[in-house]
Amino acid sequence: MIQIQKQYGGIWIDKKTSRCLQITFENESYAMITDWTAKYQSRASGDVYKAFIKNAILVMPEDKQHHAPYSEITIEKNKLVYRSKPNGILKSSTWDKQIFTRKK
Repeated sequence: MIQIQKQYGGIWIDKKTSRCLQITFENESYAMITDWTAKYQSRASGDVYKAFIKNAILVMPEDKQHHAPYSEITIEKNKLVYRSKPNGILKSSTWDKQIFTRKK
């Protein structure tokens, strides 16, 4: 668990879009993710999601009520990779992918 906290914890940014993620750990079964776009909003007004820890991957199940797709977050070569599976009418076999770097 400590390794996962070190690996994922902190603030991550996609410099192209100014989208930011802050990942904190409430307990051993899930992480809290605050998601905001620095260019347009403050962290306090960002969206908050719960991501479950499964095999060292952060997993966010699909939420039809809030129109949120199934998503997975992994660490690859010191980058955070956020993949989302499109849902609804536009379902396809490809995943949306966004790359974040740790904010220093």
